[in-house]
Amino acid sequence: MARGDFERGIVLGGSGNGEAIVANRVRGIRCGVCWTEQLAIWNRAHNDGNVLSIGQRTVDEPLAFAIVRTWLKTDFEGGRHLIRIRKSTAAETYPYS
Repeated sequence: MARGDFERGIVLGGSGNGEAIVANRVRGIRCGVCWTEQLAIWNRAHNDGNVLSIGQRTVDEPLAFAIVRTWLKTDFEGGRHLIRIRKSTAAETYPYS
């Protein structure tokens, strides 16, 4: 992801929180923890999330697959959300890439 080889990624863990924290330390990564399909939509549509984090202790397998499918088919809306993306990208200070 960080090298630009892939457009999106998925990280998995117990709660998904630690994985998201680590993923977000990498320049260019916008990772969100999603435990519902609605959160997956907002992660993509409003935050242009390019990494999805799911916790196996928070969702069962059928819901996890539904979240992934929803996240993959949802596009970034752009528009008013671009301001937030530009601000967060400009604020990136981590040297990882």
